[in-house]
Amino acid sequence: TAISFNDFPLDERYPDFPHHTEIHRFLLEFAERFGLRDHIRFQTAVEHAEPDPEGGWRIRTSDGETHHFESLLVCNGHHWDPLLPEFPGSFSGETIHSHHYIDPTEPLDLRGRRVVVVGIGNSGVDIVSELSRKGVAERVFLSTRSGAWVIPKYAFGRPVDQVFKTNPRLPLGLQRRLAQALPRIISGKMESFGLPKPNHRFLEAHPTVSSELLLRLGSGDAAAKPDIAALDGDQVRFADGSVETADAIVYATG
Repeated sequence: TAISFNDFPLDERYPDFPHHTEIHRFLLEFAERFGLRDHIRFQTAVEHAEPDPEGGWRIRTSDGETHHFESLLVCNGHHWDPLLPEFPGSFSGETIHSHHYIDPTEPLDLRGRRVVVVGIGNSGVDIVSELSRKGVAERVFLSTRSGAWVIPKYAFGRPVDQVFKTNPRLPLGLQRRLAQALPRIISGKMESFGLPKPNHRFLEAHPTVSSELLLRLGSGDAAAKPDIAALDGDQVRFADGSVETADAIVYATG
C-alpha cells in the first residue's frame, strides 16, 4: 500500500512484497490506464535547461529541438554510482558491488566459497541471507561499522511498513519516542546476534528490513563481524583483531 497510487492501487493480484517484475508491470499498467505514453518522449536526452524570462523553462533536447515547459524536475537518482570504500592493504580475491549482484552465480559464482559482505543495509542483508543458505556459500561474514535496527517484514501479522509509519497528526519526535520499544519487542537486542549496538535510535535512520538475517546469524549460517581494518591477500582483518580467509568480498556500501 505504501507504493500504490491513490487512484490506481495495487490490487489483490499482487503480494504484500511484490517482485521487481511485478512492480514493472504495475507501472506499465498505470501508464496505460492514464494515457501517459502519449506524453512521454523516450530515448531523448536533455542537453541544456535554463529559466525562461517569461516563466517556466527552456529545454534543449538531443534531437536539436528547444521546448518550453512550465516545470522541470531533475530525477537522475542516487543509486546509479556505486560507492566503494578504501581499506589498507590489498585483496587478492574477487570483489563486486551489490549494485551488480544478481544471484549467487551471477556475475560471480559464489557457491562453495568464503564471502565477506560489507554493509548492513537492505541489499547487504538480502545477499547475506541468500548466500548463507545451506548448499550455497561455504561461509558468509557480515561486516558492519555502525550497525542497524533489523526488523522483520511482518510485525503483528501485518507488513511492517503498515505498522511503522508516521502519523501527520502527531509530532515526529513524539512518534519516534513511542516507537523505541518496538524493535526490542519484535527482534530483541542486535547484540544478541553478534551485531553492534546501533549508533542511533530507532527511526532516526532507515531501519533494515529482513525476516531472514537474524535467523541466519542465530543459526550460525552467517557470522557478524565489525568493520574491516585491513586486507592482506586472501586474509581480511577486522577491527576486533580477528582474521578470516575469504575468496570474495561483496561491497553493499551504497
